[in-house]
Amino acid sequence: MIVGILADNFGEFLNNEWPLYIESAKTASGNGYLEVSFKSGPYHPLLTDGYLDLAYIPEIPAIREIRINKRIFEIP
Repeated sequence: MIVGILADNFGEFLNNEWPLYIESAKTASGNGYLEVSFKSGPYHPLLTDGYLDLAYIPEIPAIREIRINKRIFEIP
């Protein structure tokens, strides 16, 4: 399975680093879990930039939960 996380309309990150990335993917009881990091901080107010991170994760049939920093999003 190929999974991705998209952050849109954030502007340009001032530190010239990629602010969004998938840290890990895990499985438990046949369910997939993604851990994602998003760096907060100052951004130039350009509403045209977007950030995308993709990953190939074999043997995960479906993603049921995404954790971005400390927030948890459950997918039914």
